[in-house]
Amino acid sequence: MSRLTKRYLKSAAITAAAIILIIILPVFNYRKKEIKASVHQNAEIAFVTVKKKSLSQKQLPQKELRNIESEKTIPLENSFPQENESIIPEEKETSEESSEYTDEGVSDAERAAIEKATSTYKEYVLSRIAAKKTYPVAARAKGMEGRVKIHIAVLPSGELKLLEIKKECPHAMLNEAALSAVKKAAPFKKMPKELRSTLDFVFAMDYLLDQN
Repeated sequence: MSRLTKRYLKSAAITAAAIILIIILPVFNYRKKEIKASVHQNAEIAFVTVKKKSLSQKQLPQKELRNIESEKTIPLENSFPQENESIIPEEKETSEESSEYTDEGVSDAERAAIEKATSTYKEYVLSRIAAKKTYPVAARAKGMEGRVKIHIAVLPSGELKLLEIKKECPHAMLNEAALSAVKKAAPFKKMPKELRSTLDFVFAMDYLLDQN
């Protein structure tokens, strides 16, 4: 093989290699970019998925959950009354309400008369106590508010047999004021003939700055 022929073959091989590189290199670069974009996209999808899963599994502490549930079942019986009612009877608060008469030999008319007389006398007692109720000046100046539940028992003669606090409010000054109002209101008038036993019941006395 002559020198000229060898030089020609070598030149042809170099030219062919250059052509191959020119054709293959753009394709390779395109595939490389495509693979890189795919990897980046998959990484973003994985990150978003993990973040969503983390947020969906996030829960409040058990203590907070219990507090929320308890708030939903809080009774409204301890809420302060609206308007200007500051003394509220709570007839079902105590099981000690006594009555010496029995249903035996008592007609419906007599029973109705007894119930009406009881209700009327309770209203009278509460109105007397409300008239004697005062809001301590010192408590008002300090912004004290509260509800005091009082348990009383009244004899047929109208005299006070029992006086006690069933449920205190946080301020001792208001507790004392509530007891003082009942003591000043007693003794009460004699019970009507339909009532022959001690009248025992519980009522709430409210001390609210915007109502007193």
